[in-house]
Amino acid sequence: MDHETRVRVLKQIVDEAVLRMMAGDVTLPETELIVQRVRNQARLLLPDKMQTFDLIYQSRLQRVIDQFIRPKHLD
Repeated sequence: MDHETRVRVLKQIVDEAVLRMMAGDVTLPETELIVQRVRNQARLLLPDKMQTFDLIYQSRLQRVIDQFIRPKHLD
């Protein structure tokens, strides 16, 4: 796969993870597993771009957790 294709694949993986976290009844531990799996996929697809992953996608995933997952666990 060329670089652009790998970036597109990673974006799709992140988008699917975000949708799952936003739409489903996912627990905080399940969410942590989802994020770890996404991170592992990112490392496989773009091993030299993990700093960029952290800046863009990890922060996006964290915002979704803070907005959609943590409030459910505070009730």
